[in-house]
Amino acid sequence: MLTITRDLNVYSSGMPQIISLSQYDSDFQLVFNLYTSDGTLNIPSGTTAQIQGTKRDGNGYSASATISGNTVTVTGDNQITACAGANIFEISLINGGKVLNTINFIMAIERAALDGDTIQSETVLKELQAIIDSAATSTQAAQDAEDAADRAEEAARTFTIDPTLTQSG
Repeated sequence: MLTITRDLNVYSSGMPQIISLSQYDSDFQLVFNLYTSDGTLNIPSGTTAQIQGTKRDGNGYSASATISGNTVTVTGDNQITACAGANIFEISLINGGKVLNTINFIMAIERAALDGDTIQSETVLKELQAIIDSAATSTQAAQDAEDAADRAEEAARTFTIDPTLTQSG
């Protein structure tokens, strides 16, 4: 597991922190040591924390985080890193219906070398060819069955009983 630790200002001024990860990373945690560059930061007991933001694909993300003193820990998951590019997040501290947000930070997500939707050439193409071959075989079997049904129908239609038979019925 990768642990990334940053000091994060709750006073919204200055340049945002940049945290670099790779697309689809999930085995990481973010540890933020909260401070204020203007005033005094006092986080009362009972305060909860969450990470929230909007990814470059326009989808939002929000998840609970743990808080201990002035340290907030976010457990990583692949939804945080799903969208490559510069994604904007913040930590929200919530207490008694009141919210205090940190300065924004940027999750700079490097595009994956192998995207989750990419067809892998060696295995998947062989499987696709097998499916195509199977479809051709199934189509031929269906045609053969239809031809046999037509022949059976014709035979039934032209079937005659020999009147010279000695057993009736």
